[in-house]
Amino acid sequence: MSYKFEGGFLKNLFGSKEERYDSACDYYKQAATQYKLGKDWERSALVNLKAAKLHAKLNSYEAIDFRMEAGNMMRKINTAEAIKLYDSCCESYCLDNRISSAARLKKKIAEIYEEDLEYSLAS
Repeated sequence: MSYKFEGGFLKNLFGSKEERYDSACDYYKQAATQYKLGKDWERSALVNLKAAKLHAKLNSYEAIDFRMEAGNMMRKINTAEAIKLYDSCCESYCLDNRISSAARLKKKIAEIYEEDLEYSLAS
């Protein structure tokens, strides 16, 4: 897979910070997808977290989506880490007044606890 620099070398070198961050996010998203296809869940999660940090710097709503995807990848290898990521997404959803999304995510967290037979934490 090859990537082209759109707009020329100087534009990429001296472009605005937002353009560079946005371009980097696109590359992180592509990398995370490739790791996901290769079933390398941990690397996919880490790359999604890097993309989430860049989106947070851009004050983009997509930061939560990338953290959610990182949680989904982490759930396959470490449910405790996945729950931490999901909890941080819940907090962000509540701050954005997306209460129904936070409630669905809390339900998902409770289901994970239930699968792990942690009934006291699921309630």
